[in-house]
This record gives sequence, structure tokens and C-alpha cells, in this order.
Amino acid sequence: DHVKTNAWTENGEWFSRIDSYELSLVAEINAHQIGNTVRQLKNEGFFEVIEHSTSGYRLLKINPIIFGIKDS
Repeated sequence: DHVKTNAWTENGEWFSRIDSYELSLVAEINAHQIGNTVRQLKNEGFFEVIEHSTSGYRLLKINPIIFGIKDS
């Protein structure tokens, strides 16, 4: 849901963002758990991490169909 909520389209491609701090507050899990989950989902092909920072911000390239987003 976090990826879907933060998704946008640009030049026909879909992107989203993950902010580990924000997500840890909402999901009530720690940053280490978030990092492990992001790594696993990336390895399984759910998204591609385009940029990342040491503060826990990640820019993702996503397939909207995987996240139930209507590609319009």
C-alpha cells in the first residue's frame, strides 16, 4: 500500500518512493526490517531501486499492474 500510495507517472513510466522513517511509523516496524523487506521485494522483481540514500529514502521504478494501479 505504501508504494501504491506514493506512486506517480512521468513520461509513461511509473515511480514510487519509500521513506523508511515514515514507513516505520505507519507499519510499526524498525528500519532494519524495512530494509530486509525492500531487498526481498526488489530481488523478487516487484520494483527496481533507482536511487537510495543513507537516510532510508528510496526511489523506485515500478510496474503499475503489480501494485493494482490503473495505467492511464
